[in-house]
This record gives sequence, structure tokens and C-alpha cells, in this order.
Amino acid sequence: MDKPRPRFATITQADGARLSLDTIESCPDPTDWVLEDVSGWYGGSGVRRQVTDRYGHGSFMGPGFRDGRYMTVKGAVRCSSTVERDWQERNLSGILGDGRTGTLWVDDGETQLSTEVGLDGAPQVEKAGTHALVFQIPLVSESPYLFGETREITLFPPGSGVGFEFPPFSRDLGQGPIITFGTERQETAYIWNDGNAAASEVFTVVADSPAGFIVGHGRYRVTYPWPTFQNVPVEVDMAGAVRIGGVDQTHRVGERGWAAVEPGTIETPFLRFIDGGTGWATVRSRDTYI
Repeated sequence: MDKPRPRFATITQADGARLSLDTIESCPDPTDWVLEDVSGWYGGSGVRRQVTDRYGHGSFMGPGFRDGRYMTVKGAVRCSSTVERDWQERNLSGILGDGRTGTLWVDDGETQLSTEVGLDGAPQVEKAGTHALVFQIPLVSESPYLFGETREITLFPPGSGVGFEFPPFSRDLGQGPIITFGTERQETAYIWNDGNAAASEVFTVVADSPAGFIVGHGRYRVTYPWPTFQNVPVEVDMAGAVRIGGVDQTHRVGERGWAAVEPGTIETPFLRFIDGGTGWATVRSRDTYI
């Protein structure tokens, strides 16, 4: 019989403080945080849809949308002393106590995923003897999705690196400065999704372009037909939003070919300028699960 793989869970608060638990037995020095379960990590997200009665038998069903995810971190802490136990009891009572959201990260032995969470009720903490506590921390996430680590690539538009170069600004190719037209970048970048739910990539365009740009993958494209500047990056979230400096600018978008990377697929993203320009884009993507 295969030995169960260790499991890990970490709650990171907005201020950076962390509570880390695992299934590895160890001696308390001064504490040993034991992970029992994260209920709701599988399943945990309901479905809502509008249902209208038919004139006859049956009903009309609208599209289904997943609710947020409800989870409970269950565990125990073994302490080296009663004083330490009392101290940790107070710390557990105040976890995520500032009202802000934190991050729940779980390694179940197969995948390492995370989601943004907030408290969904009072933490339940009970004493177990003189040196231990058992607890349950109820959490809720506004998203039904769990996300893998972010991957980032850099894109350049077609023709990038090509341009008339002349002394004294040209490159020295071993024969002294000469006139050249540069060398076009030939790299092909890919994004992929190993999860089981569609994943939307995020472009951050850093460019000087008088007429704007086009980003997308495959047959899907989003156009931003406005002047851009390298000191003012434009973020295009392919889930359906454009932001500049954190401010929503989606109303300025032209073509709206919002798209996602389907589970188990690979895509080739692109960046093009509408009427010339210089710059690049970074693309962030991550495996997405439900």
C-alpha cells in the first residue's frame, strides 16, 4: 500500500502573518500545528440558475453559475506548555481579525493551489488537555476557482528588433560599426492550462504606440485603439476588463474578443500595434481548477 503523501495548508493574512499546518508528526518546539482537513477544498461551490415553469410539464433552465467556495480548515496545535497553549488560543481567535481577505494555500500531495479567503464566522477553538487545542476556521472565497502558481512570459510584436541602425549607434559586429537593419526576434511564447476550468490570461502592455494595440490568442482579439505610453502600462484581463493604474477603462475597448485558455490546451498569445509602435507585453497565466 502506498504511503499517504504529506499535506500542507497555509493561511496568509493581509499583514503577511502566516499560520502553517501539515500532516507531518513532530515534537512541539514550542508548537506543532497539525492539519486534519480542509473541507470544501473539493466541491464546496454551489450552483445558481434561474428556472421558469413551462406552460406544460417541466421548466426552462437558464445558464448555471457557480457560487463562491465555502471551506473550513480543521486542525490541532500541540504546545510545549500550558502558557504557550493559552497564547496560541488567543492567536487563533484573532486570525483574519482585521476584516480583510487573506490567502489560503493547500498542497494536497498532487497539486499546490490557492484562493483568496475571508472569515465566514467565528473560529471554533477548544482545549484538549493541558497542552493542546483543536480548532476549526470557517472561510469563504468570492470565487469558486482555485489557482496554481502564476507563470509569466514576455511578448514582442512582429518585427521587433528590426530597424535602421547607423554609426555611432549601431552594433559592433567585429568589423567596426556598420549600418544594419537589426535582427527580428523569433521567439514563440506559449501559455497553457493544466487545470479543469477555463483560465483567463492577463496582458500588461508597456508600449509607446500612437494608435494603440491588439492582444489575444488564436481567433480571439481585444483592441485598445488609444495612444499608449511606456510609463503608463495597460492591463488587459481576458476575463473581460482593462485597467490603467488600477482604474477600470473597459469602456475604451474596441473589439472585445475576451477569451480563456480551455483545460488541457496550449495557446500562442500575441501582441500587435495598430499603427506602429515600440514596446512589449508580459502575459500572466495559471492553472485553474474548480
